[in-house]
Amino acid sequence: MMFSPQLLVGLLNLPSLALASPHASPQSIPDDQRYCHVPASCSHGGDDAPRILAAIKKCNNGGTVVLDKVYRIASPLDLTFLQHIDIVITGEIHFADEDVYYWAENSFKYKFQNQSVFWKLGGEDVNIYGDLGNDKSVIDGHGQAYWEEIRTNKSLFRPMLFAFDGMHGAVMSNLRMRNPPHWFNIIANSSDILISNIHLNATSLNRVVIANSDGWDTIRI
Repeated sequence: MMFSPQLLVGLLNLPSLALASPHASPQSIPDDQRYCHVPASCSHGGDDAPRILAAIKKCNNGGTVVLDKVYRIASPLDLTFLQHIDIVITGEIHFADEDVYYWAENSFKYKFQNQSVFWKLGGEDVNIYGDLGNDKSVIDGHGQAYWEEIRTNKSLFRPMLFAFDGMHGAVMSNLRMRNPPHWFNIIANSSDILISNIHLNATSLNRVVIANSDGWDTIRI
């Protein structure tokens, strides 16, 4: 499934989004701004989630986290504490797919239609953006393994990429999202959210049917 790159979702009181400062495409980070550059794991089969968590904690409350490498994510992240922070994704984020049952057990669960997510993000005044001027800024859920597994296990939990949960005043823009095991995203218990210029693509590598792939679903907003 492919959506227009001009996808725009506005939820509630959009003028108040002046708190966040989205950039059409990140050109440079001001020298006087506190920022945290996240190195990628050098080992095959590593997990970059702890590095990302450490950087976000360090640069929370006024800083910028830079993700410009290729990252492998092998554990869930609860990022519901974000405050006044920019997260720049000009590299690639890949969720590990070697063990779909690990994620089925350890992803964050939502009773709403029995869903789960890899990462959940919440807080206030958050700007998450990439740069569509190159072929990066990719977030890939590697859904193929899940689509194949549900042929024999229909009840398998298949995580979404992100949940905005308890997020108030946030912008997400200029990103490429690929192959979520289930929906791409969910927005819950949140307000003042702007989503723009997101390219969504779910592609099967064989004849296995892509199961779901909604762009955004919402609850209690």
